[in-house]
Amino acid sequence: MDFSLRRINGENIQYADAETDSNIQLVFAPGGFNSGLWENQLRYFSKKYRTIAFQPTESYRDFEGERKCLKAVLEQDSIQNAVLVSNPVGNSVISSLSEHESVQTTIMTGFGSHNLPHKAVYRAFWAMAKRNPKVLRKSLFSRYTDYRVLKEFVRELDVPDYSDIESFMNKDMVETDKLSLIINAEEDRFSEIEEARKLNARLSMINRAGTFSFYEKPQDYNKALNDFLDIVEEKIRKEEITKSAEENRSLIEFGESEKNAVEVKKK
Repeated sequence: MDFSLRRINGENIQYADAETDSNIQLVFAPGGFNSGLWENQLRYFSKKYRTIAFQPTESYRDFEGERKCLKAVLEQDSIQNAVLVSNPVGNSVISSLSEHESVQTTIMTGFGSHNLPHKAVYRAFWAMAKRNPKVLRKSLFSRYTDYRVLKEFVRELDVPDYSDIESFMNKDMVETDKLSLIINAEEDRFSEIEEARKLNARLSMINRAGTFSFYEKPQDYNKALNDFLDIVEEKIRKEEITKSAEENRSLIEFGESEKNAVEVKKK
C-alpha cells in the first residue's frame, strides 16, 4: 500500500487505502509512530478487507493531531463499519472515537500504564537502540526475538518526539459497551492485564512477544485479529438481517394501513 498526501474533510493526511470491497473498513492508527510499522498487517488484511492506514503531517503527530485525522477518515461517506486498530500508545486515540457512528469496534494492542520515562532517558534509550538493537529485548520485545527482527524494527522506526508520545499517554481509556478486543503479549512489560479485564472487551494473548507484538509476531497477531474480525462480520450480518426485517415489516404495516384507509372511504 502506497501513501500519498490527501486532503480529507479539511485535514491534510498521508493516506493509504486498499479499496477492497468488504463490509468492514479496517483502519490502522499510527499511535504516534509511523504507519509503516503496520506493513505486515496492511499487506495481509488488504487482500480481504478495505484496509486504511494514515499518518498526520509532521507538525500534527500528537494526540490531538492524530485524533483529528482519524475523525476525518471516519467521516468519509464510504466509511460505515470501521474497525479501529492501534498500537499501545495510540489506544487512547481509537478509544476516544469508539462511539463514533461509523465505528463498529476497536482493537487495542495491550492495555498499558501511563508511566513514561524522563525526556532525557527516553532520548538516550532510542539513541542506544539505534546503535545496538539488542537493547530492545530488555524493554519492548521478548527475550526470544530474533536479532534480525530487532534490527529491521530500528531501521524502519521513525522515533516520535517526547512531547508527542506524552500527549497520548496522558489520556484515559474510554470504557465502551461495544464489542472490542485487547491483544495482549506475554512479555509486554507495560500491559496491565487486570486493568484490561475491567473493560468490556475480549482478551487475546500472544506468547513470546512484547509491547510491539504486531511487529514481533505478525502471524500470531494477524490470526488473533482475523478470528475477531470473523465475529465482527457475523455481528454486522445479523444487524443487516434485523434491519431488513424491520424495513419489510414497516412496508407491510404501511400497506395494510393504506388498504384500511381505502376501505373506510368506500364505506
